[in-house]
Amino acid sequence: EASTAGGAVGAISAECASSLGIDLETNPDLDWVVHRALSAKPAWPAPQTTVTYAALAAAALSPGWPSTARPASPPEEDGTYFATAEADFVSEDPMELAFGAGEVLRASGDVPAPVGWVLAARERAPGALGLAPRAYLRPHFATVTAPSDFGGVDVGDVAFAQGDVLHVQPGALAARAYWLGSNRGRRGYVARYLIDPAANSIARLAVSCILAHWRRSRASAPGPLTTTPAMVGAPATAAEMEDDLLQLRRREVELSLREARVGVREMQQNLREKESELEAREAAIAARESAVSSPSAGLLG
Repeated sequence: EASTAGGAVGAISAECASSLGIDLETNPDLDWVVHRALSAKPAWPAPQTTVTYAALAAAALSPGWPSTARPASPPEEDGTYFATAEADFVSEDPMELAFGAGEVLRASGDVPAPVGWVLAARERAPGALGLAPRAYLRPHFATVTAPSDFGGVDVGDVAFAQGDVLHVQPGALAARAYWLGSNRGRRGYVARYLIDPAANSIARLAVSCILAHWRRSRASAPGPLTTTPAMVGAPATAAEMEDDLLQLRRREVELSLREARVGVREMQQNLREKESELEAREAAIAARESAVSSPSAGLLG
């Protein structure tokens, strides 16, 4: 009976893997995707679960994972990442960013955006920002040196030792707290807070919001400090904290946009000044050439 049950489980896993586009014989390290799909609520073969984990499998199976012999660039320090457009996109709204197939975009993965979209700019025109559909983009790989040991906590976590060179793909996952990564031939989740300083700054911002609301609740509570629903996260307080965090992130984005625009204007001003300088030099050289070629110039000889 045990062997029969085991065979049934194996058949279900094989069927699930096939529906997700995973060949476990050639990609045994992706068995965790199947495990998660079967453990999800609702479990596979629920349509939405199938779509979600098929997309995860496709990201993990994307070609071009770097090897130690062909390292990628390190990730950006501000939570952004580079991606290549796989198809033309024609914008239908002023908030959207149009781009062509093969163009390289700089995406701001940590900036709040509608589901399925990311705030981005073309690498050749960084001052023009807009929303880009994530499905059109293939994120570039990056390498990170593990700052400490990590043995993994959940199914699908990539384990690593201090000093290991991890290959990660920022932006491949919809969740901002994790990157898709690989180490020693195994692909899976890499928690950003372990390897990315930008993720730590976001976490500190969230903790600051929580502490601010806790102090507000404590200051307004009559009598001795007690544990109240507002202090342990009643829905209204949770919504307020989320709103505060969003407002802070919006301010951060607005400042980043202003800074980017100032940088573009400074570059344009520098170009105009350089152009004026070259025009003045050109005029001076033309005047000297004219003086040398004039008839009176021969008298000086």
